[in-house]
Amino acid sequence: MAKQWSQHSRQQQRQHIMNHKPWNNSSGPKSNDGKSRSSRNADKGKTPLRDIRRMITKVHKERLELLRWLESNFSIRIKY
Repeated sequence: MAKQWSQHSRQQQRQHIMNHKPWNNSSGPKSNDGKSRSSRNADKGKTPLRDIRRMITKVHKERLELLRWLESNFSIRIKY
């Protein structure tokens, strides 16, 4: 169960954090593995839009190649 903060406790915690300033001591990851993991912090497990666009472009190019191959090998005209 989540902690229920009273207004007084919240203010005390805020004051403690503002005095301590933990962000000043943060140096970030040092190893390549740590840097790689932290670079994916915002990843929600979804495929990025740029990757989807690349896949669509690749499929479109392959489709055009197939249609051109069909036209040349079977002497048929396909509208695309």
